[in-house]
Amino acid sequence: MGLQTEFAAAHTYLTSVWVCARRGGPNDKVGLDLPLNRIETIPGNHDHWDGSRFPVHSYRPNAVAPHFRKLPWRHCWSDNTESLELELFAIDSNSGAIGRNPLGQGIIAASDFNTLQQLLQSSPPVRTGAIRVRAILIHHSLSYRGPLLIPRVLAPLVLDQSSVDTLVDLSTQNGVSAILTGHTHDVFHYTFWRTIAGNYREVHEIRSPTTLQGPAAKTGAGFLLHQISVDQQTGPRWTTWHYAWDGSQFVVTPQPLVRFRTV
Repeated sequence: MGLQTEFAAAHTYLTSVWVCARRGGPNDKVGLDLPLNRIETIPGNHDHWDGSRFPVHSYRPNAVAPHFRKLPWRHCWSDNTESLELELFAIDSNSGAIGRNPLGQGIIAASDFNTLQQLLQSSPPVRTGAIRVRAILIHHSLSYRGPLLIPRVLAPLVLDQSSVDTLVDLSTQNGVSAILTGHTHDVFHYTFWRTIAGNYREVHEIRSPTTLQGPAAKTGAGFLLHQISVDQQTGPRWTTWHYAWDGSQFVVTPQPLVRFRTV
């Protein structure tokens, strides 16, 4: 619900390790202990609720400002050899919903699209000998259509179609390989494509399930691990592994969710 205590708990879990006194044994320590420079986050619609159980608005930039970097943003990570880069961009899929409550629907403000386009087109050149892979992080799913009997424009949880079309266009025009989403609490892969100047271009939406919300048995709990590698013959390859909850622990599924060559 966007409570301050929830943000504090999430931040502590990501950046610290502490002993859980009520457990004991080899698994009594909890937390990922990640350095801040290895973490990037974006707000979802619940983060904008600002502690309200029945939100009036779905976009409250002042409420999320203390907890998230101002969006849209760009961040670039390199591997240990600095021969492979992941250039990650992020945008808030709630930014066009200011002044209204669309029942969890998403819409992206035109000004945010303008900023994202500028970031995509003005990033520093790739270092000599390095390979760069691009991805976009966004909360709402692009491929989710909602219940079959409800028109898309009225369905909760969906992203506005004009936002979907614009984001796919920007992605395929600017060499984005993957769009990482969530929101609907399930795991899914969908490929969008466009023909640009006679050339086929595709971008993959990879939708993550939920890990921590509610009883694991009722939420399809799990998380995704994305692996980017370079094959000397075929170039960079993106592989996504799904870790699912088996009742007692997270277990990787036998086959990857998706595997594709990047742009």
